[in-house]
Amino acid sequence: MSKNLVSITIRGQNYSIRTDSDPFEVKQIAAMVDQRMKEIEESTRTVDSLRSAILTAMTLADDLWQMKKRLDQNENEQLNREQNLVDMIDQVLIDQENGRDGQS
Repeated sequence: MSKNLVSITIRGQNYSIRTDSDPFEVKQIAAMVDQRMKEIEESTRTVDSLRSAILTAMTLADDLWQMKKRLDQNENEQLNREQNLVDMIDQVLIDQENGRDGQS
């Protein structure tokens, strides 16, 4: 796949990024970063772009971390549900082999 050259603007600074990603998605991500930086700057009243960038990176990294934790938790819950179903099916098969139909 050929690399796309995508122009973005974050906090008034223009950047050209060479990427394999969809240009539309890159622009959406840049807009999200720009918005987050603006929010950080307003809430902390900072004008230091490096400080703002670091705080934004930490905020986005925390968002990613929390999503990963939720995904891991959901995967574990799904595995537990699957194992419970397998156990139930095994028990039905054992009951059938023993001449019981599983009904009381």
